[in-house]
Amino acid sequence: MSFCLYDTGACFKYDDICMIDGKRFNETMPNYGLGSYATCGYTEQGISVGGYDTYGLLYEGQYLQLPKDLDAGNYWLEIEVDPTHRYVESNTENNIYRKEIYLSKQEL
Repeated sequence: MSFCLYDTGACFKYDDICMIDGKRFNETMPNYGLGSYATCGYTEQGISVGGYDTYGLLYEGQYLQLPKDLDAGNYWLEIEVDPTHRYVESNTENNIYRKEIYLSKQEL
């Protein structure tokens, strides 16, 4: 779910937005700079390898609608890249990212 995905910046050596689990991603990434997404269409949008997109938290699509009766506890948030396998890759082992999160009881 997203509002719009397109390149608003690129990861450089000192850009803290490009850190995941303490590892910095930058222009030494394989395929860095491959492609460019300058538009945000209804049928195609994306972020280039080594690029990022940032925008305000109040835009539509910046939340997940959770069931009202969801219990507090630990849950997994999962993101999958290329779920329909449209791209030929030498390694698909990194196409899923999972992060354990704790949700407290929601206020109604």
